[in-house]
Amino acid sequence: MERPFDLPDFENPPLSEVALGVQFVPPEKYSQIYAKDVWDLYRREYPILNQVEPIPPTFETFGSRSMAERDISLQGDVTHDRYWFISEDSKDLIQFQSDRLLHNWRKVPSKEGRYPRFESIIEKYERELRLLEDLYCSSFGEGSLHLTQCEATYINLIPLGRNAPELPEEWIKLISLNGADFENFSFSSARVIRREDGAPSGRCIVECRNVISPSDSQTSIELKITVRGAPETEKMESAIWFLYNARNEIVRTFASVTTEVAHKRWERK
Repeated sequence: MERPFDLPDFENPPLSEVALGVQFVPPEKYSQIYAKDVWDLYRREYPILNQVEPIPPTFETFGSRSMAERDISLQGDVTHDRYWFISEDSKDLIQFQSDRLLHNWRKVPSKEGRYPRFESIIEKYERELRLLEDLYCSSFGEGSLHLTQCEATYINLIPLGRNAPELPEEWIKLISLNGADFENFSFSSARVIRREDGAPSGRCIVECRNVISPSDSQTSIELKITVRGAPETEKMESAIWFLYNARNEIVRTFASVTTEVAHKRWERK
């Protein structure tokens, strides 16, 4: 899928992290012992292993009854850990649990290099997802992964002061503190994304807050934009299509909520 010609583009965006992921129906025969087989798929590129708490099932719903509640009730009391498979340079990480696979790119301050661009991240992620699907098919007799939700998240970190505008409203249009000396601020908003026929397919969620670096006490704005929803079908191609469109939605939203002053600093093309 080609990048839309009118999609906003920045030479030096303030991105600190990008995450692409899918949620799927866990195979009935899955047990945690298979996590080693999954790590073996990626271990050459991701030799570092961490074990963390699992992410609960999440669904964007638009009716009165929660799909998430129905899903949890079907899984019983069995829970499985989430695993982080981390690259040597710590920039890339795969998150795996029985019903999810995500790929994160993270900006590492001590490492050189800029954001590698969405196209290279999703190409890598699609390859990783297909490897998992092949393993699940061979191990559990599944025809394919049954993908139920997709999500893309961009996290931007915008330093305040130190040769840059000090007021949050100089960066973010949604903030209006009238120059007041703030201690903390945060807000969030969500809007429904609809298909061409008007049916809801997901949500775009914008979260903004101030954060303070523990290393140097630098105050920054964290601007997090997530698009989450259901692909049109449960197939891989539909999920990848959703993630491409999610990227487009996130980038357009980012451009719409940030100021012209900010765009100049980030070298909008």
